[in-house]
Amino acid sequence: APVEAEFDSAFLIGDAQKVDISRFKYGNPVLPGEYNVDVYVNGQWFGKRRMIFKALDPNQNAVTCFTGMNLLEYGVKQEILTKHAPLQKENNSCYKIEEWVENAFYEFDTSRLRVDISIPQVALQKNAQGYVDPSVWDRGINAGFLSYSGSAYKTFNQSGDRSETTNAFMGVTAGLNLAGWQLRHNGQWQWQDTPAENQSKSDYQETSTYLQRAFPKYRGVLTLGDSFTNGEVFDSYGYRGIDFSSDDRMLPNSMLGYAPRIRGNAKTNAKVEVRQQGQLIYQTTVAPGNFEINDLYPTGFGGEIEVSVIEANGEIQKFSVPYASVVQMLRPGMNRYSLTVGQFRDQDIDLDPWIIQGKYQQGINNYLTGYTGIQASENYAAILLGAAVATPIGAIAFDVTHSEAEFEKQASQSGQSFRLSYSKLITPTNTNLTLAAYRYSTENFYKLRDALLIRDLEEKGVNTYAAGRQRSEFQITLNQGLPEGWGNFYVVGSWVDYWNRSESTKQYQIGYSNNYHGLTYGLSAINRKVEYGSNDASHDTEYLMTLSFPINFKKNSVNVNVTASEDSRTVGASGMVGDRFSYGASVSHQDYANPTFNAN
Repeated sequence: APVEAEFDSAFLIGDAQKVDISRFKYGNPVLPGEYNVDVYVNGQWFGKRRMIFKALDPNQNAVTCFTGMNLLEYGVKQEILTKHAPLQKENNSCYKIEEWVENAFYEFDTSRLRVDISIPQVALQKNAQGYVDPSVWDRGINAGFLSYSGSAYKTFNQSGDRSETTNAFMGVTAGLNLAGWQLRHNGQWQWQDTPAENQSKSDYQETSTYLQRAFPKYRGVLTLGDSFTNGEVFDSYGYRGIDFSSDDRMLPNSMLGYAPRIRGNAKTNAKVEVRQQGQLIYQTTVAPGNFEINDLYPTGFGGEIEVSVIEANGEIQKFSVPYASVVQMLRPGMNRYSLTVGQFRDQDIDLDPWIIQGKYQQGINNYLTGYTGIQASENYAAILLGAAVATPIGAIAFDVTHSEAEFEKQASQSGQSFRLSYSKLITPTNTNLTLAAYRYSTENFYKLRDALLIRDLEEKGVNTYAAGRQRSEFQITLNQGLPEGWGNFYVVGSWVDYWNRSESTKQYQIGYSNNYHGLTYGLSAINRKVEYGSNDASHDTEYLMTLSFPINFKKNSVNVNVTASEDSRTVGASGMVGDRFSYGASVSHQDYANPTFNAN
């Protein structure tokens, strides 16, 4: 029973003597009413809740009650609640927490408006960090919104006819949320005016318009309308139809991305610490015996995981778990899936045949993830099989795609494509090779879009030579951090050659950047394709030196940029007014041409 304390009302003066002070005899009282409190379950914060406290006994503090839904949200096992079916049948009425779960209790600190709930571990589910039961998710309110981002600029040509051109652009995103459904629209508006040529043109293009609804039970999202496939297994393309795909955003943050599963053994009640590159990323306590950690937060593409098991007697066990990831890698037991049925949608292709595409990925263990996919359309079919493997030298993914394509003016074609990708973080040198991918395709292999493009050109009577048949492709993205204060070096590039073309396509960027007391500077070389008119194009390498530094003006900051290359120089300034408007102006000069001024 609570310890009683007696207070002498004689010390109260005037009307205060009428106050009933008997409620204070059991300590800080909880008065009846509705409180907005912070709820903690076994020390973990579960957010703010509105809780009602009622006085069941005038000589005791007011108490609160709990519903089965409350306790499910706090992680109590469903089978524990099922034992109390009679309680749940009464319109999910409120009952004392100890009536639901034996040995459970709560404490209410009125000074901090904090409720601490204690529930025995045996009654709780083993959920990942940050898990919230889908039954208590909030779909949000019914609402509509419209957002936009616009820009305009004017270009003056100081040579020849001294003409000027005005361009404007606006991107639009609109949506409506109603009864758990989300309607979304994305589009782009462009306008150009050239007074000297008496030309003014305006164009609005829809990017996507679709209706969407989440189904938490299946960790999936249903999409109806004009949208795009995700491109994780096959190349992404536009479709008009229906798609049902898993959505990793429904997972707790600790289950997103790839991270290995850690298994070990503790001799006593022990503390487990997990580090990556010396940084503590996870710690927990475990009971004697085997333990498993499967809810590490993803921390990048690689770097060895170091595990320390600190026993109660001071003994420390240490072991390492290799960690490297590519996009296809999943945690053990996790999966991704998608199924798309609809019509192909592409601005450059008039054909819109029906298509069906499906994919499935499954994390098998720490080292292996399997994945497969199918594509089918009119006169086209493809199947893909692949695996991603985590190895001590990095993460490797390999897959094979077989395609069958039929055309009007040539024989049926059957071919294969082999793709290999690699990812590795080299810790001693701080080298992050985030992607190195190589694809080789046999002469008669066609991707879905390539096959449809050729059929479209055949129907139009156009030479299909314009549709290049890719033979091999290499891509690389590499970042090399230098010692502190020395900056960063990077390489990004791709190289493609074709079966039916003599020329190859190559693009790359090599650069170095650093910052010194607010001055950002860099050197880079960029090789890119430059087009002249509709058919003429060449590859050009440009060497750049850039400087950027801020100038503070009252409460705003203006950023000055200076760029110089072999045959051109540019000086510009840009900044923000508030948080909604941006501006910029620049002057450029190219050899053998007059200066050009741009403002936006």
